[in-house]
Amino acid sequence: MTTEYNAVQESIKIALDAADAATDVTSEYNKTKRDHKKLEASVKSVHRYSIIIFTSSMIAAVAALLFAGLIYFRTMSELDTMTTTSREALVVFAENVEGVNDALDKMKTALETQQTLVGQNETLINELVGLRDIISRSNETMMSGIESTSSSISDGAAAVVLTRESLAAQNAQTPLARIVSVAAHAREPKDFTVAPVGAIHKALEKAGWSLDDVDLWEVNEAFACVAMFAMRDIGIPHEK
Repeated sequence: MTTEYNAVQESIKIALDAADAATDVTSEYNKTKRDHKKLEASVKSVHRYSIIIFTSSMIAAVAALLFAGLIYFRTMSELDTMTTTSREALVVFAENVEGVNDALDKMKTALETQQTLVGQNETLINELVGLRDIISRSNETMMSGIESTSSSISDGAAAVVLTRESLAAQNAQTPLARIVSVAAHAREPKDFTVAPVGAIHKALEKAGWSLDDVDLWEVNEAFACVAMFAMRDIGIPHEK
């Protein structure tokens, strides 16, 4: 009886071990199956990306070939145009060689004329330098003449008493002269030499006098020409 019981327990233990082994095998199988699916998915992904990369490379290569062909044909067209233009330019140049030679001759003549003008300018400059000396000497002569006809710088003193005629009579004073009229006249600075002429006309008109009523004239000015202008424009006799 004991032997049979032990055999049964042993059988049960073996069955349990077999069940555990079967469970482990099933678990390992499932794990292997999952790993296989992951690997298969990775392979598919790699295959898909490889196809995409290959397709993109082919498209880029075709585009590069098309672009290179376009540049090549365009370059050849431009080269033909440049060749034609250069050929036409050579023809035009050959046709205008005579005109170019004429232009060169004119340029040569212009350069010679320029050299002549440069020489004339140098001569003119030298003459102007000499003219400067002449002007300087003329200025000295003119200043000398002005100095000879202008009043000199000298020391002097004078005094005069102005009063009413009635006051002079009250003080038993005999007047030396009488002021009949006073007038002022102005001109632009460049015409200062003839300013006394206008003042004289105004003074005569205010006094009611004529030229003949004046016995002696005095035109007080540093330059002698001022008095000479008054004599000429008014008609003052030289002896007055």
